[in-house]
Amino acid sequence: MLYFAPALLKPRPMTRLNDFSSFSKATPDSINQRLQRELKDIPVESLTWKNENGFDLNPIYLTNPRPQSEAGVIPYLRGNKSDRLDWLMRQDFDFVPGVGRKIMTALESGVSSLGLVFPKSGKGVLSDELKGVMPDLINMNFHFDGNAGSQLTQILGWFKENTTGSGSLKGTIVSTETELLAGIVKGDFQELRYAGIDTSVYCDKGAISASEIAIALAALHEQLLSLMRIGLSIDQASGRVALRMGVGGSYFVELSKMRVMRELYAELVMAYRPEHDCSQNLFLSAVTTRWNKTIPDIHNNLLRTTTEAMSAAIGGVDELTVRPFDELVAENDDIGLRLARNIQYLLTEESRLNTTADPAGGSYYIENLTEKLADIAWKGFQSIEANGGFGACNKSGYIEEMLKKDASSAIESVSTGKRIVVGVNKYKPAKNEHEIMVDGRLTSRFEMKEATK
Repeated sequence: MLYFAPALLKPRPMTRLNDFSSFSKATPDSINQRLQRELKDIPVESLTWKNENGFDLNPIYLTNPRPQSEAGVIPYLRGNKSDRLDWLMRQDFDFVPGVGRKIMTALESGVSSLGLVFPKSGKGVLSDELKGVMPDLINMNFHFDGNAGSQLTQILGWFKENTTGSGSLKGTIVSTETELLAGIVKGDFQELRYAGIDTSVYCDKGAISASEIAIALAALHEQLLSLMRIGLSIDQASGRVALRMGVGGSYFVELSKMRVMRELYAELVMAYRPEHDCSQNLFLSAVTTRWNKTIPDIHNNLLRTTTEAMSAAIGGVDELTVRPFDELVAENDDIGLRLARNIQYLLTEESRLNTTADPAGGSYYIENLTEKLADIAWKGFQSIEANGGFGACNKSGYIEEMLKKDASSAIESVSTGKRIVVGVNKYKPAKNEHEIMVDGRLTSRFEMKEATK
């Protein structure tokens, strides 16, 4: 007959968290000595990651480089929510005839934020394609490629005809005609951020994290100045801007990118002495990047978008778009869109990433990474400002040169095998079932090279 030890029937004793008296205090030297014994002939320095953003990351950190802050308070480093990581699930669609079915499928499947891309010569009719949409119950985002004034006027008219009366039109508009839109909206629609910035296009061209943050800060700064020039206060202007960033595959760096972006935006707004603390809070959206996606072994993109979505979610974004894994070969097909939604459901309903605020906060590694990335990104922002600001640097080619440098470095890393892209330069599939597309992605040239062997 088996007997339980009596001690197992007693309540488990409370752990004394502060009693470390039996341990000797760790120092960098003592840790390095221990590491060297374990590594034997391999030098400890080989564990240091020389990050593409221009700083080194060590394998072990013993201190937090900054005072610990709380979630939900300025500078919003740990997110703008004090209790959990809720975010809006977004999907984007080109506004063309027939898109209404896919829009309704997305909304009926739980999407809470809708993105519509309007081409210059769009032929879709709002009342037809958005039939059944209740615009004041979701977040609605619009990207105008010209004709922003007439497009927005049409949208505001459609909203007034279809509102349930329970809320206002809320969302973000990205266009090049901010001052025109400000004149149309005026003081109405307080939750409509008509001065949105989208820097995911730079991420899709290979911008490293520090570069994208620097460009985003400069672009936001220019938007704020533009709105203040037409009479808005810094508080009013900040309430009308929003940012959408790309999120790439470097898990911890991209997680930290979101934290840094909020912190530096708070510093930027603080320089103009806002009356309200909430004006330092940036509405931050993220979308999985196209830059690292591949056509060979295309299902690897499901794994890539999952880790990217986790980086954005744990980094505390307000809104998240997961692009379909097969969008390079099948634009907005039903399977790709459904799996993109399911990735977000897995993060919330199964993994429950949204049930706590800033789970990464306090990690010595994350905090050191965040501090180093913030320093590099701020210097990049100051460099853009010193060269005339975002608009001037766009025209002069300064920003384009930044992107070329970042992309060239990444391409060289893949060429030499220093950077692994699964299914492209290592762990390759036996055959590729899809036609290779030559474009601006990181892996495009390598895929074509393999296909022509």
